Amino acid sequence: MFGIIDDNKKFILLDEDRDALRTMALLLVKNTENGYVPMFDEDTVDEAIKEYADEDIEVAYNGEKYVKGFAPVIDNEYQSKMREKAYEAEVDPITAHIQRLRDDDPESEEITELISERTAKREEIKARYPYAE
Repeated sequence: MFGIIDDNKKFILLDEDRDALRTMALLLVKNTENGYVPMFDEDTVDEAIKEYADEDIEVAYNGEKYVKGFAPVIDNEYQSKMREKAYEAEVDPITAHIQRLRDDDPESEEITELISERTAKREEIKARYPYAE
């Protein structure tokens, strides 16, 4: 596998075909004060491309690929905030609906279905934003 990494050892580009990766790298641009400029030119692209074995590549919790040993670890504080936002947006409306049904008809069968839906949603959010162990 051939790749180009940034200063944090995160892969900017990764491809099995060196020539395809080189072509992509030459098309890659970055934003500067004066507009967009190519990130690589004919002189720098070849030294930026390195070969990596599959075992030298790891996927971080955020789905990005890094050189093994450099992937960021899960920040539990960040994950907690993300969970909180997800609960507010996805779980709280279900809870409010359950409460309205309880106020109107405490014996409603829909309440049981909504409680199951809410429990499943909470588990999905926990899986989406896992804590470090």
